Order: sequence, then C-alpha cells, then structure tokens
Amino acid sequence: EVVAIVGIADQLKADAAATIQLLQQQMHKDVYMVTGDNERTAHAIGVRQLGLSPDRVIAEALPVAKVRKVQSLQRQGHVVVMVGDGINDSAALAQSNVGMAMGTNALVSEAADFVLQSSSRVSLVATSLELAQVIFRRIRLNLVLSLVYNALGIPFAMGVFYPLVQIQLPPTLAAVAMALSSFSVVTSSLALYLYRPSIQDTTSNNSTSTTTTNHHPNQNHSGGDDDDVTTTMRTPLLSSV
Repeated sequence: EVVAIVGIADQLKADAAATIQLLQQQMHKDVYMVTGDNERTAHAIGVRQLGLSPDRVIAEALPVAKVRKVQSLQRQGHVVVMVGDGINDSAALAQSNVGMAMGTNALVSEAADFVLQSSSRVSLVATSLELAQVIFRRIRLNLVLSLVYNALGIPFAMGVFYPLVQIQLPPTLAAVAMALSSFSVVTSSLALYLYRPSIQDTTSNNSTSTTTTNHHPNQNHSGGDDDDVTTTMRTPLLSSV
C-alpha cells in the first residue's frame, strides 16, 4: 500500500519562458541549455516548458563538457554568451566570449565578464544584450552625425563655399556651431534614457539589481568586432542550470 508520494522538481523563474522566446524570435539568438541534470529532467524543462528544440538541450554535462560545447561553437565562428550561476559553470564562463554570472557567488563572478546581481530575474540577460545593441547603434549614429556635420561645417567656416554663396561665417558663429556639434551628440546620447526593455520585469517592484563588469586582460572586447558577428550570424547563448 502506498502511503505517500513525494515529487521534487526544479521551479522555473517567472520570466524564463518569455526571455527565451524574446532571445530566439526577436533577437535571433540560438539558445542552448547545458545542465548537469539527467536527460529526463532536462528535456522536461528545456523542451516542454521553455520550448527549446531537443538538440539544443544537453543533459548530464560535467563542467568539462560545458567548456567543450563553448569551444565547439567558437570553432564554428560563433560569438558565445555563457550564462551560469554555479561554481561548475566557472570554466565555461571563462572560456566563452562573454560570460554572465547570475547572483553574487564570488568564485563565479571572478570568471565572468558581467555579474547580474539578481538570480531571480532571467530577463536581465536579454535586457543586457538588448541594451548593448542599443548603445552601440547610438554610438554609430553619433559618429555619422558628427562626421556629416563637420564635413559640411568646417569647409563652410574656411570659406570654401564663399565663391558660390558669397557668405562667410564669422569666427564667433563658427565657435557656436562647433559647440552645437558637441551639444547634438550629447543630446543624442541622453536619449538613451528613453530606452525601455522589450521584456518587462515580472518580479516584485521592490526588488533591485545591479550589473557589474569584470575585464580580463587576456580577452578582447572590441565593440566593432562583436557587433559585426552578432549582426551577420546568429549568436549562440548557453544557459546552464
């Protein structure tokens, strides 16, 4: 006679499914789940609840297997973002192009490039990637606007167009125009305050989180190189549980 049955299962974060959907459908990222759990549990969570394809769910993975998966994707020419929250993720975080640590585990934080100091908000991963793209697009916009402004303004101030328009720019107005150039770039940058994440926080409004960065001297974080890769091919994002 059965007296009692006890079932134990991992509980998904409230925003996990929405975050995976955003990464895959809107941000066009290839998402993998690499976990040390057994295959049955991994597929129940990754395939049924998160909507990942079975070939993107890797179960019973030891720390070395996570590193090999990162290396395999890198050999294919991908930029790999690794997200982990445990000590067994440290090696893969260090191997990846961009490592994101969830929570405040000191040992994991040392191996990561970014530390998301809230392990309950998975949406911060998508927000961090999205915000990085928004900032880089703004940098390129500011550069183009500055080049166009100066390409027209400097010759005009030098009198290059005087034979055509018979108008010469006084030095005082030239100085004001130069100041306006800097003002326009700063104003454009301040417009980033209008940014709103595509996925809204589903946790309590009282919860707070911050993001810190760790820079490793042996890693190159060139904005231009990373942007070229993420815009020309799908960027694999590994999630470890």
